Amino acid sequence: MSTKHSSEGLEKAIISNIQRFSLHDGPGIRTTVFLKGCPLRCLWCQNPETLSARPEISFRHERCIGCGTCLAACQYGAIIRGNDRRVDYSRCTACGDCAKACPEGALTLIGEEWRPDDLATELAMDIDFFRESGGGVTFSGGEPLMYPAFLETTCKLLHERGITVTVETCGFFDASLMDMLARSADFIYYDLKHMDSEKHRELTGRDNSRILDNFSALAAFYGCLQPRIPVIPGMNKTTKG
Repeated sequence: MSTKHSSEGLEKAIISNIQRFSLHDGPGIRTTVFLKGCPLRCLWCQNPETLSARPEISFRHERCIGCGTCLAACQYGAIIRGNDRRVDYSRCTACGDCAKACPEGALTLIGEEWRPDDLATELAMDIDFFRESGGGVTFSGGEPLMYPAFLETTCKLLHERGITVTVETCGFFDASLMDMLARSADFIYYDLKHMDSEKHRELTGRDNSRILDNFSALAAFYGCLQPRIPVIPGMNKTTKG
């Protein structure tokens, strides 16, 4: 059934996790949405499960009891018995059947497709916590701006419900998205990994020219912008970096 805010025809997004009661991703109590897909490959990445934009099966060896239930559940022959690397990713389609069958949670599906209206409805369940604490929703990742249409529509739906939005970005996005980002986000956390371009490429797989250009342009007209610099010993914890 169509509604005023039907997302039919709009871009969907792959989300790895919706983390409630977050305290470090913006003011107040927040619900943080982790989107899958990132243009950088930081050597210290704390969310490596969000690097790929596609759903993936994760295997935790310490939870496996060797029952073989996953072998029977997988129709693609992607489960490897007696191997610490339980999944043959060349055959895996990330259908999730093995994860559903696993009784111990050793296999889990990371990444689920969401529509803007469905996600906004899910996030609005936490509105009382947001109102009491001055919190809201934070989009993180991965890189939220890999899903611009989804992000813009979801932010609009949240704003209509009186929910504020913070966006965390690595800054590596097309400059044409800047106005949309400024309209959609009430607050922006902007990661700056390293100021030296070649060192930045060494640490993240990309140079920082686009990131710094976007930051300068955004800072010129957007007031609620906060740079964040991860301090990584041996990588960027230097006076020069």
